Amino acid sequence: MSFFHRDSGERSYQLPGAPIARRIRVANRIGHKDGMFKKGYEDHYFSVGRSALEAVRLAMLAAKREDFRKILDLPCGHGRVLRALKGAFPRAHFTACDLNRAGVDFCVENFGATGDYSNPEPGKIELEGPYDLIWSGSLLTHLSEGPYVEFLKLFARLLEPGGVFVATTHGRHVAARLRAGSHTYKLAPESPPGMVAQYDAGGFGYADYPGASGYGVSVNSPEWLLRKVSEVPAVRVAMFSEKFWDKHQDVIACVKM
Repeated sequence: MSFFHRDSGERSYQLPGAPIARRIRVANRIGHKDGMFKKGYEDHYFSVGRSALEAVRLAMLAAKREDFRKILDLPCGHGRVLRALKGAFPRAHFTACDLNRAGVDFCVENFGATGDYSNPEPGKIELEGPYDLIWSGSLLTHLSEGPYVEFLKLFARLLEPGGVFVATTHGRHVAARLRAGSHTYKLAPESPPGMVAQYDAGGFGYADYPGASGYGVSVNSPEWLLRKVSEVPAVRVAMFSEKFWDKHQDVIACVKM
């Protein structure tokens, strides 16, 4: 068995108003290798998907979109958000992309997505596109400045005109936690002070996870993010909200011009 069954196999979300239907049904199947799922915290797991939908809904309103037909989830994991997107946009075609191949395979098998295995280097990711919605939850939050900016450019290239990418970042809320020492985000104890110093100096800070290279935790100011997005060709900012996704990460939505 590659998944757990819970209840009737579905749960429903009550969402406020159009353009997403007020009530959607979401599959309860959880991959046994899903690192985002913790027994006893099921409600939080599914609330993260709902929070993503709320971010997408705001982006739709800001971009004056009524629907999406071709959706990319990168990184998809085991479908924590993709399952909610599928419930909200049942007629859309989904592409699931991640370095985690087991997660991609799970999304293909259980949610009918097209699977594409990702690459640590944005320039080597081969996706057909174009998409009218790209959701990227907690990808930029793990990247140093170079790859971070390259992914912003990749999202822009993969969008069709009028398409929207919605991405999450670590902003002032995370910077405050690192500064106070209340959360280490699994970094080495000596890393947060250096990150905060980088953040204070230029609006962006990053540190590798212990024993990792090129993968860790980033934090950026809203001003830094908006400046970097302004340098990406052919996109405009439609929406930005701090501490929106899961009451933790900032959300930015951009439209392809």
